[in-house]
Amino acid sequence: YAVDRAMAVLREHGFANAMVDGGGDVRVSGSRNGVPWRIGIQHPRREHGEIVGTVELRGQSLVTSGDYERYRIVEGVRYHHVIDVRDGWPAREAISVSVLAPTAEQGVVLAKGVFILGPKQGLELARREGVEALLIDTAGKMHMTQGFRQAIRLSSEE
Repeated sequence: YAVDRAMAVLREHGFANAMVDGGGDVRVSGSRNGVPWRIGIQHPRREHGEIVGTVELRGQSLVTSGDYERYRIVEGVRYHHVIDVRDGWPAREAISVSVLAPTAEQGVVLAKGVFILGPKQGLELARREGVEALLIDTAGKMHMTQGFRQAIRLSSEE
């Protein structure tokens, strides 16, 4: 909500080209000097700044939820902040989910849902809700909706 509200305030004050970054929740409008905004997606198991790939944004949001920013390792087990409400434990089928959505608020909600549901059910939820998603599972395999596959430029392609 805060990212979307900040974007609304910028627009109200005449800023047609803007980016608001709420710590992994990004929303853009317009362009960056005539070029689409290009946002990197952090690789969940590499050093900070090493990316999986980039996505060009045009008047939309990119939101990422992962198990790599807020977590504790206890006796070799990673406990993170994305809780599966079905059993009260951290979700176990994903390590990172990125969602392309019209608003950051919608992206945040759906990123958590996709993360908890895992590759099959999670990507189906994204499709049903009309957003694009990338899920990296616990084995490091990437699963994407068709639209996300078209939107992302993987680091291995650059």
